[in-house]
Amino acid sequence: MSRPIPRWLLPTLLVLNSLASIALASRAAELRQEARVWDLRAGVWLLGASSSRPARAGWR
Repeated sequence: MSRPIPRWLLPTLLVLNSLASIALASRAAELRQEARVWDLRAGVWLLGASSSRPARAGWR
């Protein structure tokens, strides 16, 4: 015969699940922000590389 589930287990698991979801959402937001920064840097670099002006010293 299986043992009954303790009363405290389900609320504890729900709280832990909520905390994990918050942490993952926060980390996902950080990664999206970081990706935007890198997209902007790549875009600026591509604009500079595709420009018809001669390259400035040090940008070769």
